[in-house]
Amino acid sequence: MLEIGNDVFLKLLLAELRHQDPLAPMDNHQLVQQIAQLRAVESNMQLTKTLEAVMRGQSLQTAASLLGKQVEGLAESGRTIQGTVERITVEGNKVKLAVGEETVLLENIRTVSFPSNGFLGINPWG
Repeated sequence: MLEIGNDVFLKLLLAELRHQDPLAPMDNHQLVQQIAQLRAVESNMQLTKTLEAVMRGQSLQTAASLLGKQVEGLAESGRTIQGTVERITVEGNKVKLAVGEETVLLENIRTVSFPSNGFLGINPWG
């Protein structure tokens, strides 16, 4: 993704001013419009980045809530598997769940349930 920081923005603005026709300079209204458009693009890129971070955090929170639970889903190997979520990992923007020897993408989980014994497999007394 292209980011337009203040330094890049100023360089673009100065280049535009330097290369305009001195006999027919851009009027102030056009200049203000172009500045507003560049700022809007920069603002949209920042918003996109923020929304991606929020989505990544939400996915991690969802995956963490599945630790110790029984899931069924489509593994990366292409097989449908069932088992207990043992750990979560993040690769790029993908959240993955380790279920036994298999890995399942969070979005490929079909069902979630507690283990049949009703416990999450955690012994609070050691």
